[in-house]
Amino acid sequence: FKACEWHGEIIANPPREDYGHRVGRDTLFEKDASFAECEFYSKCNFQNTRFIKKANFSKCHFHKGGSFNQATFAEGTTFWDTVSDASLHFRKAHFQGVANFGQTTLAARSSFNDAQFDNDAVFFQSQFEGDVFLSGATFSRQLKLNKLRSQGGLIMQRIQANDINLTQSDIADRFILSGSHIGTLRAMGLSVGTWMG
Repeated sequence: FKACEWHGEIIANPPREDYGHRVGRDTLFEKDASFAECEFYSKCNFQNTRFIKKANFSKCHFHKGGSFNQATFAEGTTFWDTVSDASLHFRKAHFQGVANFGQTTLAARSSFNDAQFDNDAVFFQSQFEGDVFLSGATFSRQLKLNKLRSQGGLIMQRIQANDINLTQSDIADRFILSGSHIGTLRAMGLSVGTWMG
């Protein structure tokens, strides 16, 4: 789907009955899925989608945001150089391969709460336009947030992480790590605007 323009909604999550019960099966991409350089003009919903091979969303523009909640990325994914003008959510998503969000611009209130990262999670040189949440997330390898620029807060309560690189990063508001279990934290040159807890 490289360089497509999507003017209507993308609804890849299973439909639900009136009482909230799921009907049908999850959307499954069995081979590599590439949405590189796409323009999404409406909100997308990839909730519960399973990407069995690589998933490529690099250089995309999400004008209305979207949901990848509870999605599975089995071999690795890239959102490198992607822009989201509204919240983009990855709550309870499972990243089994490398998750590359380098040079990504995320709108305020985007979230990775309770996500699981089995491999490296890369946010190198990313821009957060407001508060971004990673609370309850698990990072089995390295979390690379170096040279991050956040205009809001970075909320990482109750995370589990072996290795966090926050060197030369600038967080304009608050930085919260309360209740977390962290192996190594490298934060040389970190600037926090209001407070750190």
